[in-house]
Order: sequence, then structure tokens, then C-alpha cells
Amino acid sequence: MKQSIQTIHHDAAAVAYSSRKAVLLMGLKVLVYSLVLAGVTQIILLDAQVQDEVIKFSEQSYTEYAQELFLALSVALFYLSVRLFPKQAAVGHLMGGFLGMALIREYDAFLDDHVADGAWQVMAYSLAALTAFMAYREHKQFWKQLEGFIQSRAFGIIITGMIIVFIFSRLYGNTHLWSSAMGEDNYRHIVTRASEEGIELLGYAIIMLGALEHISFLRMSMQKKLKKVWLKKKQQSRRKFYVSPQAPDKV
Repeated sequence: MKQSIQTIHHDAAAVAYSSRKAVLLMGLKVLVYSLVLAGVTQIILLDAQVQDEVIKFSEQSYTEYAQELFLALSVALFYLSVRLFPKQAAVGHLMGGFLGMALIREYDAFLDDHVADGAWQVMAYSLAALTAFMAYREHKQFWKQLEGFIQSRAFGIIITGMIIVFIFSRLYGNTHLWSSAMGEDNYRHIVTRASEEGIELLGYAIIMLGALEHISFLRMSMQKKLKKVWLKKKQQSRRKFYVSPQAPDKV
């Protein structure tokens, strides 16, 4: 009986520790994510302080370089998830390939000028074919993995970032919107460009945070599965411990 009460107290303490750890981890994530988004505003400010309006928010600007960095990190994180969690490889290949094509698209002018005309298209289509092949290799588990990904917190973050990059930034950086706001006589194209590129940078930062959240989600899922296996073995050992030995047969 005493052993049973001690076990219950031990399990309650373990649950309390796990809850505190989860809350602290969430607080740490909020802090890190806030610092990343604060960094986004500082990068935009650096570009805004550039005197040359030809360079400001252009292909050679701090904002553009930061966009490419966030995108490259997102691609790397998804391919890292393939290596760390091979049972979830389909999602890693799919997202890594899609974002990889977006990264290649960011270098379209550079590749056309320094490699060959249309080089970025060849590279993007090749990556698309490779992504489709790698996803097909996981076709037996593809829809199950995709369903799990869609239901995760990471998917909500990533899809929000994608909507910001590919839809909202284009609409927000519309020339008609800003010329209407400033008036035809006071309109400056640099404001339109800054608005679009700044919002696009925000979207890429959110996608990167979603990629980090994806790896965190897979890690936590693996830990939960291992914990379930451990608890199951523990319960089995308890049953064996509490089973009373049978009395010996009388002669």
C-alpha cells in the first residue's frame, strides 16, 4: 500500500514537472519569435536609411538579402527534418522542394545573367521533378503524414507566412493603393516598393519560424511516443509486482 501511494505521488510530480516545462518552452518560443520579428523591423529601417533610392529596397538591399536568408534557412530546416525524422520524410521533401523553388526564383536575374538565359527555370523544374519523385517514394504514408502536418501548429504558421508573401504583399504593394493614399502629386514609387518588400520579408520570417515549429512538433511527437512505450512497460512491470504468488498445491 505504501509503495502504491509513493508511486502515485511520483507520477503526480512528473506530470507537474512536464506541465511547467511546456509552459516555459512556450514562453521561450514567444520570446524568440518576438526577437525575430523585431529584427525584421530593424532590417527594414536599415534599408529606409540608405540614401541612394536606386539601391533602397532593391535586389541588392538588406531587405532582399534577409528574404533570401530566411528562405534558405526554411529550406534547410525542412530537409533537416527529413534526416532527423525519416518517418515524416514526405512532408519535409514537399515543403523543402516548394520553398527551394521559391528560393531559386529569387535568384532569377542573377542566374539568367551569370549562368544562362532561363537557367532558373531549368533548376526550378528539375527540383520540382525531384520533389515529386521523393514524395512518390513515400506514397504509402504520404496522405497520413500530410494530414498530421495540416493539423499541427506549424502548418498554421507556415500557411500564414505564405499568404503574406504570395498574396498580401502583392496587394499591399499595389501602386494604385499608395498613389491614392499619397495623392498623384506626392506619390513616390519607393514607398510602394518598401511596403511590398517589407511585408514580404515579414512573411518569409514567419515561414522560417513555422519550419522551426515543425521540427519542434516532430520532436515532441517522438518523445510522446517513447513515453507511451515506457509507461506501458512500467504498467506491465507493476502488474507483475502486485500479482500475488499462487499458494503451493497441498500434497
